Amino acid sequence: FVDRDFDDLDGFEAKEYCFYTDRYSIENYLVSGDLIERILRDDFGCGGKPALRQTIADQLAIDFKAFIELMAQINCRLYVAKKCNISRVAILPKGLNEVIDIDFSAVTPKNYRLEVQVDLYREPSFMAAKYLEAEFGQLDGTIRYRGKFVAQFLTKWFEGLFSRFRDNRTPFSENADINARNPEINIALLASRSDMPEGLHA
Repeated sequence: FVDRDFDDLDGFEAKEYCFYTDRYSIENYLVSGDLIERILRDDFGCGGKPALRQTIADQLAIDFKAFIELMAQINCRLYVAKKCNISRVAILPKGLNEVIDIDFSAVTPKNYRLEVQVDLYREPSFMAAKYLEAEFGQLDGTIRYRGKFVAQFLTKWFEGLFSRFRDNRTPFSENADINARNPEINIALLASRSDMPEGLHA
């Protein structure tokens, strides 16, 4: 696998035995209607509840849109740094918990300093930053923002969803007959429930 990243595969020569993502990274392929359908059916006991599955899928779409909007400035700074060949002082953010709270139907920002979360060895020039910020604004954040953030979002979101099932909290109190098992929500589970990317063959 070779991830597209923010450098658009610059410098990579196409090879028939490599799969080149058309999104930021392989994790970006996790966001799909089939993913939530399979998890709700196979892991949350909603196989016989199509209306409930649709309600939850609609909420995921709303929450993911909010997440993408709230993560734009972090992704933008990472984009500018990549294009200007500026290294980060550390891998960051260490976790989304430092910048955003994620739960089912609740995606809210925390107070943080962008320069601390994305700490660079030097700052880009004013003109370069403005040009690249405009360029960044043309990207589709749902597929072109950092994939590891997307995977963390999905993990936390599904954990929040399961806690509502477990505690019979609204809007699931009327579905107390659902036998949701306690899945270990991680990247392996998400990948196992996702479709293989188009063009990738086993």
